[in-house]
This record gives sequence, structure tokens and C-alpha cells, in this order.
Amino acid sequence: MIAVLIAVGIALIGTTASLTWRRYGELPDQIPMHFWLDGTVTNYGPRPVAWLLVGIQVLIAVMYGLTFATGASHVGALIMVDGVIAVCWRSQVLIISAALSGKKRVEMAGFYLFLAVMLTVGFAAARFTRP
Repeated sequence: MIAVLIAVGIALIGTTASLTWRRYGELPDQIPMHFWLDGTVTNYGPRPVAWLLVGIQVLIAVMYGLTFATGASHVGALIMVDGVIAVCWRSQVLIISAALSGKKRVEMAGFYLFLAVMLTVGFAAARFTRP
């Protein structure tokens, strides 16, 4: 089970990096980096910031890997980590889509639903699985 969850995390990071790599050349010089609750873009950053979420995903995976190596974590925590990495992927999809469309406001309902599902699954797994 642990090997599958690790593979899922690696696949999510690879998917995010691949998406960013494939679309990077199409991105404008300034890309949306923050959205208000209603989906309005509130902050822009330079194009290289598109790699920020990939870096965050890698950092999360490395930090969890160090924790896992000490024996201080368990399957539930790994499910939570995969959920956080998945939310980073979904955020990247939102950012790249908004940047390529040029819209100043994006639909957030799908993102919020995804976030709610990932948090619910992650917290439930962390709570109801034993180390």
C-alpha cells in the first residue's frame, strides 16, 4: 500500500511538472498567482513563478520522505500528503488555464469541490489509520 501511495505522489508531481513544461512557452510574461474567493485574480507574478507549485510539491515530498525514513509516519499521513500534492496540481491547472485564457476571473466551484474532497479524505485517513 505504501509503495502505491508513494507512486501516486511521484506521478502527481510528474504530471504537474509535465503540464508546466508543455505550456510554459505559451504563458504570458505575467501570470495569475492568487485568486480571491470569487475567482477574481488579485495578484500576478512573472512567468518563471509558474514553477513554484512544482517546487512546493517536491519540497513536501522530500520533507515527508525524511519523516517517513525516521519511522514517524504512517499510511494515513501519506494519504494526506498525496492529497496536498494533488491540490497543488489542481491549483497549477487553474493558474495555467487562467493565464492562457487571459480572464481576470475564473470559476472556482470545481477547485473548491476538489479541495473539499482531498481534505476530507486526507483528514479521515490520518484520523482512522494507525501508525
